[in-house]
Formats: sequence, structure tokens, C-alpha cells
Amino acid sequence: MMPRVLIVFVFFVFKFFTLLLYIFSSSDSPHNLLESFSSSSSSRYDVIVDDNTLTTDGLQEGLRKLTEPTANTSAEVKLILLTYMRSGSSFTGDLFNHHPDVFYVYEPLYPVKWFFSRGEPATFLSREPVSPRDVPTHVLQNHVISSYLNCSLHALYLRALTYFGLTFGQKTRSFHRCLDARPGLAPPVHSTILGCLPLLQSSCATSRAVVLKVVRFTMDLVDGFLRNDPKVKVIHLLRDPRATLRSQRAKGMFRKEDIPAVSSRFCRNVLTDARRADRLAAEFPGRVTLARYEDLTDEPIRMSETLFEFVGLRTRDDGLLHEYIWNLTSAGLPDNSLSFTQRRNSKETAEVWRRRLDLESSRVIDDNCGAVYRRLGYLPLLTESDLKNVSVPSYVPFKDFFPPNSGLGNG
Repeated sequence: MMPRVLIVFVFFVFKFFTLLLYIFSSSDSPHNLLESFSSSSSSRYDVIVDDNTLTTDGLQEGLRKLTEPTANTSAEVKLILLTYMRSGSSFTGDLFNHHPDVFYVYEPLYPVKWFFSRGEPATFLSREPVSPRDVPTHVLQNHVISSYLNCSLHALYLRALTYFGLTFGQKTRSFHRCLDARPGLAPPVHSTILGCLPLLQSSCATSRAVVLKVVRFTMDLVDGFLRNDPKVKVIHLLRDPRATLRSQRAKGMFRKEDIPAVSSRFCRNVLTDARRADRLAAEFPGRVTLARYEDLTDEPIRMSETLFEFVGLRTRDDGLLHEYIWNLTSAGLPDNSLSFTQRRNSKETAEVWRRRLDLESSRVIDDNCGAVYRRLGYLPLLTESDLKNVSVPSYVPFKDFFPPNSGLGNG
């Protein structure tokens, strides 16, 4: 009896490692990576997860399915939420994150900046590692964005497949928990990732929309995604530069004496992106739009519905999404509400920078960001009294700045 069991066991082990050998033997060489990463992913991948997926046999079957291209697994809508550090992107992204039809990924380019751009080679499940000396950073960025938008997760840069940001997504969290429950990510087999990957693949493939919150990208790089895939849409999320820069400085991203140089560079980049977004919106009608964080905090339910409509998502009929947004923003809660301490007042949070930014820094930003103010409807605050008094407006209201049917300015 025992020899027969042993033979069966050896047979399945042999099949498993033969399949792995096939995958790694078909890897792209570093010389071909630039071309393969730069092109938009056209393959689609489908995985059906069942109770046996994480068993030994299920792992082999799941791996087989991950390497079989199919035609119908990409989302109906693929959204890039493009913004900047400390610009209200976590709040805005969370609105999409809690929509039941959305597969949401939090800052997928974080590992590229903190590892690859600092010299660490990029590793993969099914191709040779690549060095930053061989592949420009923006090429790996495009690879990560394309892999997530197309649910081609088997091909993904491993740091972007295992980083902490996946704990924030409603539909990515179970995959990250699976990794934590199965320690042992040592190459070359990566059996832990292979065992858990079907959970992530299935969540992505069965969602109507894929939404990526991206803060380390430019509108020029978005151009190729719009051109190559008619399902891609872009929301350019912006916030008052004074609020963004004050928050960045509070996080230690630069010193106070660097505000002149930093604000000049930041607003130059924002203006470049905004102008490029205008050109892309004209070229791709209905696929590129602008949103101000302040408008979301003023009218979170109405503005979130506007954004959902732009993406092509319906608000849930059961009212749960409205209830979540209502609670998230503390809308309508009385001052003595016991729940208030657990809920953020979005309007109050959006204005807190005015109490913490000094007038000198505010004036420097005014001088360097005047073109951005005029383009996006922000107003200079010329005195200490005006800066600290939140009843003095710091921006033109949405209904006055964006005319009816403007599509948030661009769409």
C-alpha cells in the first residue's frame, strides 16, 4: 500500500515542478523586457477559485489557469485616479473602494519608487529579474499599471504584488491576509504567492471596474493607456496647493526654507498635467475629467455620484453606499453625537491647513502658484485674518466655477 501512495505523491510533485520549470524557461530575457513592458498588455487571465484552490492539486490547477490567456476577464471600466501626495486621494479613493463593483488598488507604484528606483532589481514569478540599469523607472511603472488594469497579476512585479497597500483594498485584503498566513516568500518557487494569487485574480477578474489610485505618475504617461485601451478613464484629482504643500511639509517631505523651490516645482508640474489633461479630454471625450477635493468635501454624496456616473458605476439601490459616505464625512451629525469622534468631518478636515499655515509661506505659494489658482478657481488670502478665518472663501464654489454640464471641467 505504502509504495503506491509514494508513487502517487512523487508523480504529483514531478508534475508541479515540471510546470514551474516550463514557466521559468519561457521567461523574457532582460534584453526583451523594455519592449514587453512598454507595450500595453493584451492578454487576459481568468481564474476560478473554489475550496480546493489552495490544496496541492488546487495549486497546480490554479497555476495552469493563471498561465492560460482567455478573452473575457478584463473590467468594463478601468480608472486611473491621478493625483499628488497629500491631495485628498485617500478620501476620494475610499469612495470607490467601498463600491461593490470596484476592484480598488491603493498606490500600486509605491514599491517602484521605494525599491526599484533606489537600485533594487525587480523580480517576477515568471521572468528573469531586471535591473534599474536595464529598464527605466517609467517603463516598470507602466508595467505595474497595465498589469493591474488588465488583471494580469501573474506577470506583476513582485514588490507590487506583496506590498502593504493591498491591505487597504476591500477586494485585495484577503490576498494579503493569505500571504501573512503562509510565510515563506523565498525565491525561486514563490509557492506562497502562487497559492494565494487565485484569490486576488478572481476578485479582479469578476469586478466591473478596476480603480487605481496613483500619486507617482504624470498625465503624459497616462496618454498611452487612453490611446491603447478604450475602456481606460482618468480622473485628475486636485487640491489647493497651500493645503497640499502644508501637509507635505508636516509629513517631513521638505523643510520650511525649501517652500519657494518646492512650491514652484510642484505648481509647475500640476499646471503641466492640467494642460495635458485638457488636450486629452478634447481628444478622448468623456474619458478624462478633473475633480477638486474641496468640492467632494463640500457635497460628498452629490459629487461622489457625479464621479460614479463619469466612471459608469451605479449607486447601490439599498442605500448602503450613501450611508457609508454620510458616516465617513460626518454629514448632518449633531455636535453632541457619540459617533462624531469616530467619523471625520470632511469639510473641517479640508480647511484645517488654514489654521496651521503661516502667512509668509502662504504668500510664497500664492506667488508661485498663481497660474494654478486661476485655472482651478483658488483664491489668494492676503492677510493673517483672512487666512485663519474659514468663513473667508479660499476657492470659487463648484457651481460658479464649473458651469452646468461641464463634466467637472473636462469630462
